Amino acid sequence: MDKLIMELGFSPLFKRIGKETIEKTLDKTSYFIRTYDKGNFIISTGDEAKYLGIILKGLLEINKSIAFEKNLVIEEKKQGDIFGEAAVFNTKSSIYPCNLVAKSKMKVIFFNKEDIFNILSFDKQILNNFITMFANKTYNLNIKTELLSYNSIQEKIAFSIINILVMKDNKVVLPYSKKTWAEHLCVSRPSLSRELKKMSDKNLISIEGKVIKITDYYGLENIYQK
Repeated sequence: MDKLIMELGFSPLFKRIGKETIEKTLDKTSYFIRTYDKGNFIISTGDEAKYLGIILKGLLEINKSIAFEKNLVIEEKKQGDIFGEAAVFNTKSSIYPCNLVAKSKMKVIFFNKEDIFNILSFDKQILNNFITMFANKTYNLNIKTELLSYNSIQEKIAFSIINILVMKDNKVVLPYSKKTWAEHLCVSRPSLSRELKKMSDKNLISIEGKVIKITDYYGLENIYQK
């Protein structure tokens, strides 16, 4: 139990929640735990939406099948993150709209809808955390929608650097590979590399490994605001 409580402590659902409160919450709630190997489908598009999951260990990819047998990467989730909440609480559809695939060996705890209601009613801070998570999810989906509305690859790159990736001191450290970044932008890996080089040649950015330094912030911003 102590290990499970520690693992759940990484979840934003239990942010600022003490160990004793988490333990009492679990004692009053039904749940089950599953493990997955890399590449396993945790949920497939069209599966009945019964459970909300919290990642105890590993990395998860959420993708959606689009034209020409391609997958659009919607989001990646890590230890502590929650998935399936929008589908479980959706009153218009009772199925999961995306594929959820293990990107590494994973361990997940699952709760059904009724159990989640019990958890949210147990502590006001947990309820506040859940509402905040939903608000952040809505914001992120709006940002993703805007990203995909741009036509050119450079527009997508510039918007992603400024609005999605975490910037510090005019630098962005990619949290994943350029291949994964290309999937997020819904472009090919070679096309991404080609456009990054063009932007570097224009002195808009400089690139060293996974580190992207913004050398002309306003020039970069103007690419998608023109």
